[in-house]
Amino acid sequence: MRDSLRNRVRFLEQQVLEVNHPAIDQPGSVQNLIYKTDDPAIKWIETATSRIGDWRASERSVFMRWAITINALHVARDRYRDSPEILLTIDTLRTDAGRTERVHLAGWRGDEAARNHEATIPMMAAYAVQDMFGILEEIVLELYEIFVRGNPSILMRGDEYKPLRAAFRAKDDGEAEEAAFTAMWEERIASWRRNRTFDGLHRVFGTFWAAAGLVRPSWYRLTDVDDWQRVMETIGEIRHLVTHGEDKVSKRLGDLCASQPNLGMTFKEGERLEVTLQDLWIVEHFVDQLLNAINMSLIEKAGGPLPPPGRAKPDEGRKPAAKGGGRGAG
Repeated sequence: MRDSLRNRVRFLEQQVLEVNHPAIDQPGSVQNLIYKTDDPAIKWIETATSRIGDWRASERSVFMRWAITINALHVARDRYRDSPEILLTIDTLRTDAGRTERVHLAGWRGDEAARNHEATIPMMAAYAVQDMFGILEEIVLELYEIFVRGNPSILMRGDEYKPLRAAFRAKDDGEAEEAAFTAMWEERIASWRRNRTFDGLHRVFGTFWAAAGLVRPSWYRLTDVDDWQRVMETIGEIRHLVTHGEDKVSKRLGDLCASQPNLGMTFKEGERLEVTLQDLWIVEHFVDQLLNAINMSLIEKAGGPLPPPGRAKPDEGRKPAAKGGGRGAG
């Protein structure tokens, strides 16, 4: 993942496995499979699949940070309830007579401190979902960027990019030409990425999926890219409501949940917005499963259909890689 405030603290790193490691075919095992290839046309798939484990570690770390935050509030609640003599002070800064100093804003003991911790706990799941959407957004945009960097002509179409196309054709003529193209290309990438943030993440993902020519893994029967986009839109609507401090469930969120009864979210239009730990679990589970789907879809695009993970018959062995490519795991 790129350097960011969200990614500074990580509890997990990518586990590297040999291509024929038996754990890869165990039911329920984490599938971070890397497709190795010398084919420049699909080299972007190698790059993308090599990031799956990193993305998974990042999203799990975000989830775990919120899990320990919620746990800490429970522990603190019990501590103040059991030790009423302990004073909890809330400090901030205030300016008086031209001087800014640290002051006590509030002081709580015993049951009051415990009640205030208890009241804070339900809000944490809402902010956690907001943060989980943020890491999902980072993953999707990074994945899309890998694709366009591997297929640069996509961002060079149209009359306004004639200078960029000319610089691309001349980039191998010398160091100056290469530097000129690199500067123009990075500016184009930055502009493209900024514009994508306004499109709605579910639409961005759908556009990427179609442009890359991906299809769901061959053994999938119950869900497809349209379903995954709908879940992204649902999480995005929760993020929108939390970000803007809304108190009620919007019609959009209610309709999205009603159209996806199997998702497990039960928000209804007009009811008080209450994001629960269960909702947070659903979001984390979705991101994890989406990474599996992306991983397998990329590999099948490059190397053809695969047996379902953990379900290959003992005498089948592992599917041979396509010509010019190979499979590694990380």
